Amino acid sequence: FEQMLSLSTTAACSQARLGETLQRLRDAYKDLESTSARLQSLPSERLALDSAAVGEMLSDLQNAQRSLADAMLDAETEQVQSARADSALQQALIRAQLVPFAECSVRLGHAVSDAATETDKQVKFEIQGGEISLERSLFRQLLSPLEHLLRNAVVHGVETPAARVASGKSMQGLVSLQLQIDGTDLLISISDDGAGIDTAAVKEKLFGLGFDNTHSADALLHVLSQSGFSTLNQANHLAGRGLGLSAVQAFVDEHNGTLHMRTGSGDGVLFTMRIPQKIRVHQVVLVQSHSSLYAIPVNFVHSVIEDARFSALENYQYDGHEYRAIRLGDLLGHTGENARPCVHSVLVGAGDLRIALCVEQVIGYREIIAQPLGDQLTRLKRFTGGSVLADGRPALIPDLQRLLESTDFQVRHDSTSAQQRQRSLPVQQQIQRPQHQTTRHSTCLVVDDSITLRVAAEQMMLELGFVPTLARDGAEALELTRNELPDVLLVDIDMPQMNGFDFLRHVQLHHGQHDAAIIMISTRDFEEDRREAILLGAGAYLTKPYSRQQLQQALQKLGVADGSAVYSEPSSS
Repeated sequence: FEQMLSLSTTAACSQARLGETLQRLRDAYKDLESTSARLQSLPSERLALDSAAVGEMLSDLQNAQRSLADAMLDAETEQVQSARADSALQQALIRAQLVPFAECSVRLGHAVSDAATETDKQVKFEIQGGEISLERSLFRQLLSPLEHLLRNAVVHGVETPAARVASGKSMQGLVSLQLQIDGTDLLISISDDGAGIDTAAVKEKLFGLGFDNTHSADALLHVLSQSGFSTLNQANHLAGRGLGLSAVQAFVDEHNGTLHMRTGSGDGVLFTMRIPQKIRVHQVVLVQSHSSLYAIPVNFVHSVIEDARFSALENYQYDGHEYRAIRLGDLLGHTGENARPCVHSVLVGAGDLRIALCVEQVIGYREIIAQPLGDQLTRLKRFTGGSVLADGRPALIPDLQRLLESTDFQVRHDSTSAQQRQRSLPVQQQIQRPQHQTTRHSTCLVVDDSITLRVAAEQMMLELGFVPTLARDGAEALELTRNELPDVLLVDIDMPQMNGFDFLRHVQLHHGQHDAAIIMISTRDFEEDRREAILLGAGAYLTKPYSRQQLQQALQKLGVADGSAVYSEPSSS
């Protein structure tokens, strides 16, 4: 199925490129038509238009016009029909992978009723949001963690009928499961109306182990999620082995999600699980920031504003709410010095946060096909996916939920709020930009035919304080370096038109004894390639996929990066 979907995605991209090609044919036809008209309008004294030779040429030109027009009409018709068929196929394949959550209601209901029977309790189970469809593999993986949480709610949360009556409650307890979509994330809440977590029992267990770390709900959840930890003294087939919450936490970690808990004495327990979804087709607002394209899912977008005030990063009032202004480039960790003024803003909401993302240009609404990221971009933990537009340019999909909830952003957000409370500063002074390890802004050229690795290298070089330019192969890089070399060259070996070795030979020929630092990159790790790279001036050799730490070490070795600080990996919180 994945192969079929990949082929469908490739066909859709080919259709987009065919549309671009047809547009170029239309432009060529217009030029041909204009040339024919100008030829016929030439004065007779400059050209014998009535001669047989010229008449024959004009006739041939008109025949070519008609043939080209007919061929374009047929091609456009076929392209439209084919595009519709490809779109229908792709949508059908995607829908085939979706499963309504309600399909698991019987299984989850049995898990609750079986636990209630085994513990002599009366429990009612409710599901809200069962009409929401999930990707099939996520649906299957989700069932076991949900069963763990539901059994815990019955065994540890809901009281016995006698205890409930004694506390003024109805004999029948309630366990509810709610699904909703927040942005592109799946939000799952499981709650009960029981007695809440027995914190005294937890503390007693911890005291016996020499610990006391339940001063907050998150700390309590951390304790309960430890493998083997249980408040029950004797294990049975329902509970007591300390595996339930640890299995749930492992599932959440595997899917880069979050798990939170809220509890109070006699008020039951609420578990909230947030899981990012792998969405194939995105409706997005396409924007430009730092000369790169980003696709913001419309689920997050509240409005798009064009206002020159955003160049000063002023907060914005919209629909009765205040949106805190921040440059998209700053949020993604770019240095910002080479960006054009921001006169547009996309108002987005993620959770309780409302942000005005300031960008250089809003290109407009698009429907894109998301593709998975390579290892290097995945490690950044800033994007949920990417796409290739019809013109070949890459567009990344920012993980807004993760970015806005990250520790780094929250620290800067809290710092800004504190400044506003203490003194009335201009808004543009209140916003704190990410701090980078170096203030130098050397130039860099990344030459790689892989879009994923090209963009990943661009992100890493930006974070290390460089201003990168991108080239798809040696021929394009040669044009970019015809007049001047950048400070650093990151050059792939295997590329079409002109490979990395040939490009470096041209660099030696045209620039002689240059002082540019050269890092050769390749999927191969052969000794002969390393020797050839050294002969052509490379001072470092990296094997794909390389990490940011490896790149930084190579730059430090070449003396073009400050080694006094190590740029750490972004937080995954």
